[in-house]
Amino acid sequence: MLDCIVHPWADRFEFNVADGIVALAHDFEFYSSNPRFMSDWRWYKSKTGPCNNMNALASEQFWNTRPVYLSTRSQVTHYSKGVSVRVSKLSNDIYEIHNQLRSKNDFNIELYNVMVEKAMKIAELCKAKHISEAMHGYSRGVGMLLEKKVDADFGEFASFWGRGQSYISMLRKK
Repeated sequence: MLDCIVHPWADRFEFNVADGIVALAHDFEFYSSNPRFMSDWRWYKSKTGPCNNMNALASEQFWNTRPVYLSTRSQVTHYSKGVSVRVSKLSNDIYEIHNQLRSKNDFNIELYNVMVEKAMKIAELCKAKHISEAMHGYSRGVGMLLEKKVDADFGEFASFWGRGQSYISMLRKK
């Protein structure tokens, strides 16, 4: 899981709930999580048999709430899986660009501009005012850095904080 927006974890941006479910699916069935994102509206008789399909249901519902994990101020809102996947992809792209810049210790204006474009696309996709304000603050701050202003103002981005850890409970199948 991640605990901050940009961190030095080497090759991967995140290990999310859906990844955890896939890693354990052979021997375990999803039971619950914190934060809770899962709602099971099936009636008890539709859950009979050796496998009640909780892993697939949990994975699907995780992706429907994935953008909410970007900010602790997000209210539980459902997104389409397509939007969630795009937000995750853009977040990963920003992380990879950040690592590229960090490893070269180079202030590459073109790469920073790509990061800003991707951040603004996240704001557009999430349609949440506080995320949009944070991404605009990020854009403004990066712009100020590009202008060599050392006291760059990142506005709302300074208080932008994601939901760093998620916990899942799994039950052994046999």
